[in-house]
Amino acid sequence: ALDHLVLTGFLRSFDSKTGILRIDVSTEGCKGLREFKVPDDARDEINSKVINKQFTFQIDSATCERGRVYNIVSGGTR
Repeated sequence: ALDHLVLTGFLRSFDSKTGILRIDVSTEGCKGLREFKVPDDARDEINSKVINKQFTFQIDSATCERGRVYNIVSGGTR
């Protein structure tokens, strides 16, 4: 089974055209401002109200490499 890394960070921006979230990740091993992609059907759930809110989410990888854009498989604001 594929391990999904669980990360926490603050959502800084969202591009609704591309589905790219920029999240300032605070989780050890993945710290810093990184980009993640949300599925098309989840784009409508993201709006300006969640910007700068803390966000806990899972990505489709067990590792977090700088410069790679990972897909978010589940998540939500706290």
